[in-house]
Amino acid sequence: MNETIFDFLEKKKEIMVLIDSAENNSIRQKFCIVPNSWDQKQINFYVSNSLNISADFITIVFLEDVMVLSKSIINFKTKNDKIIDYYWYDVKEFVIEIKNKLQELSVVLVAGYDTDEGDVKEIIDNHFSDNYQINVDYYRDSWLSKEVSI
Repeated sequence: MNETIFDFLEKKKEIMVLIDSAENNSIRQKFCIVPNSWDQKQINFYVSNSLNISADFITIVFLEDVMVLSKSIINFKTKNDKIIDYYWYDVKEFVIEIKNKLQELSVVLVAGYDTDEGDVKEIIDNHFSDNYQINVDYYRDSWLSKEVSI
């Protein structure tokens, strides 16, 4: 199995956003998916502006590469740049395990919020022969950047 088998998916990177709340001495976290081409400065700028929070209160932790099933994501259109849906899609992450007698591969797949394990399994099954065992498990909710200009 090689990366060309996932040509129908888009590779992006997952980050964990930690937001320091000095007000009640707590830290909130959110998992987000951003383009691979974005550097630390671009990510900090996008996150702080989209959340309307000073970059001083935000820490970005890079987690891993993920694969995005773009065709499953429904765009909630809004022209109001004061709401979060202007900047981010609500999405779900799934862990996909693909096995045959010789190899095993595990990837995190990001899909639209209305997508479930059965939908993902059906899509992945269509790209592999019956010689592969495919397992799909829901992992967590996250946000996917809409990559709007700020």
